[in-house]
Amino acid sequence: MSKSAQFPFYGWLPRYLYAPTSVTALLHAGIINAAGFLINRRSAAPYIGGIVEARSAQR
Repeated sequence: MSKSAQFPFYGWLPRYLYAPTSVTALLHAGIINAAGFLINRRSAAPYIGGIVEARSAQR
């Protein structure tokens, strides 16, 4: 598996290219991506709930 980073997010790749095996394994396992998804999902819930309530009050 190759390591890849697309513009404009390519700045992190040279710093972590020589990371310890355990860190590289976590990145490849998708834990970082899953954690970001869950954090975004939990932080967006109050905003989405407020939008739904505001729209239902307008009707």
